[in-house]
Order: sequence, then C-alpha cells, then structure tokens
Amino acid sequence: HYIYLHFQANSSRNNRQGMPHRRDIQSEPLWKEWDRKADKAGLRNTIYSVRGDEYTGEWEANKKQGRGTQVWKGTGAMYEGDWRDGRRCGFGVYSVPLPNGAGYKKQYSGGWKADKRHGYGENWYGENEYYEGEFYADKRSGWGRMYYADGSVYEGEWLNDQRCGQGMLRLPNENRYEGEWRDDKKNGPGKFYYLSTGQIYEGVWKDDVAKCGAMSDFGREEAANPTQYPISEIKLADPQKVLEDAAETFCPEDVYLSIYLSIYLSIYLSIYLSIYLSIYLSIYLSIYLSIYLSIYLSIYLSIYLSIYLSIYLSIYLSIYLSIYLSIYLSISISIYLSIYLSIYLSIYLSIYIYLYLSIYLSIYLSIYLSIYLSIYLSIYLSIYLSI
Repeated sequence: HYIYLHFQANSSRNNRQGMPHRRDIQSEPLWKEWDRKADKAGLRNTIYSVRGDEYTGEWEANKKQGRGTQVWKGTGAMYEGDWRDGRRCGFGVYSVPLPNGAGYKKQYSGGWKADKRHGYGENWYGENEYYEGEFYADKRSGWGRMYYADGSVYEGEWLNDQRCGQGMLRLPNENRYEGEWRDDKKNGPGKFYYLSTGQIYEGVWKDDVAKCGAMSDFGREEAANPTQYPISEIKLADPQKVLEDAAETFCPEDVYLSIYLSIYLSIYLSIYLSIYLSIYLSIYLSIYLSIYLSIYLSIYLSIYLSIYLSIYLSIYLSIYLSIYLSIYLSISISIYLSIYLSIYLSIYLSIYIYLYLSIYLSIYLSIYLSIYLSIYLSIYLSIYLSI
C-alpha cells in the first residue's frame, strides 16, 4: 500500500519554482503486522487460516510444531498427529468425513514425512479393502500386504503403488500364485497352485498370461474337487525291450551286433580308461611331486642357506671387527700415550730442571762472588793499608 502526499511549498527557500513534491511511504498489510505481533509459540487454541482451515495444537516460531489437529475446510478431512516445520511429519491419523456428515472414518494411520505418507502405515481404500505395509513419498513401496474387496490377498513387494518383485496372491478359493511381478501383473517365473483340484502349474508368465510351463499333480488326495483322472507321468515301461524290438525290426543281425559291441566297448573302454588314468596319474603325480619337491627343496635350501650365511657372516664380522678394533685401538692408544708421556715428561723435566739450575747457579754465584769479593777486598785493603 502506498500513501502519496502532495503539497505546495510556500517558502522559496524550499521550492523556489513552486514545483510539487511527492513522498512514498510503504507499509506492510495490517494482518501481517498483527500476525507478527502475535507470533505463535507453544500450545494454542483453534486458529483459523484465511482459507478457513482450522488448527489446534502446538506452535514454534510461528510454525506448527509438535502435536496438533488440522481440519481442512474444502474437503472436511482431519489430521491428528505430529508436525514439524509446519508440515505433517512423524506419526499421524488422516480421516475423512462420512457421507452423512455424522462423523469421520479413518483413511490412513502411520508414518508421515514432508506432508506425505512415508514409512510403515495402514491405508483404507474402501469398506473391505485396505493396505498395510511400507510407503515411500506417498506411494506403496517396499514390503506390504493388500486386502482386496473380493477376498484376495497379496503379500510381497511394491514399487510406486504397483506390485513389483517377489509376491504371493491368494485368491478367495485358496488358489494362489507365487512368483515374479512387474507393472502390477504376473511377469516372469512363478508357480500357480490349484489347491481346489490338487494341481500345480510351474512356468513363465507375461502380463498375467501363462506362456510356457508344465502342469502336475500336487496334493490331489487332499483336494476338495480333484480331477477325474490324475496326470500320468509319461515314460517308457521297458526301455530295454523297446530297444531290442526296434533293433530286430529295423536293423539286421550284424547291425544289432555292431550296436551291441559299440555299446559294450564304449562302456568297457570308459571304465578301463578311468581306472588306468586314475592309477597312472596317482603314481605319476606321487613320483613327480616327490622328485620335484626334493630337488626344489635342496636347491632352495642351498641357495637360501648360502645367501643367509653370507649375509649373516658379513654383517656379524663387520660388526665384530668394528667393535673389536675400536676397543683394541682405544686401549692400545691410551696405554701408549700414557707410557710415552710419562717417559717424555720425566726426561724433559729432568733435563730442563738440570739446565735451569746449573745456569741459574753459575750466574748467581759468579755475580754474587764477584760483588762480595770486590767489596770485601776493597774494605780489607783500605783498612789494612791505613793501619
């Protein structure tokens, strides 16, 4: 909303030419201001939205948060359960009004996420038709069991509201199908049990139609309405007799003999070769392996020991010699230096002291005696001469 203020300035200081001035003042709607002032938090009584929807429950930061009940005006539907950030999230029950308006009937009970059915739940599609199982993004996906209005029950895998994967469909007459599903139809390998007649069909389906398979009896004795005749197993009563009759009818005696010999020789040779090969291979492998292992082990051990001993001895000798020489040299040098220094110092000091004393004494005595004698003689002579 904008409020325009027009005014004519009378003072030439503000508007010398008398031009009108406009000032725009922008304000928020009153309902927003009131809603901001009445920021909802905690448990509140029924609050009505602009569309007429009703909500009674907990709030946080002006959003539905916690437990609450919502009634939509347009459909009359009601939700009772958990909310998060203003959306249905957690466990909740969704109900729709009865046609006569006398109350509600439950349509869904279970998990919710971001306003959609999510997780495990139960959904009613009619009076005698409901689903219990997993939902994902508001659709039946995962494992679930569907009860149909005609009495059929499907239990198995779902994907995007369709039967998909492994599943079992049990019909009202207890006949059932177990196998693969795709696009909500029987697709792939499966088995159909006709329990009422005591038969089983095993084969491949395509769009609910059996394409290839075999029918056999299954629990025919306990069936409620078994077939008049059992399904017989087709096989030859006497295969050997059939072979002999065919040989006599269609083959001369020499041909029959050749066939017999070929069969006999093939069996004999197969047995003989199998025994011979088993004995030959066992002996050959035992001898070969023993020789091979002995040669291999001898070569391996000789090479291994030679390399190991050479490396070990080289390392051992190097370490031993280095330690021995270091200790020996250190002791030898220390002894040698001590003896050498002791002898050297003794000789050096003796010579040095001797020379020093001899020179010092000679100089000292010469100077001392000369001075002493000169003084003594001068005094003595002066006294003596004077007397």
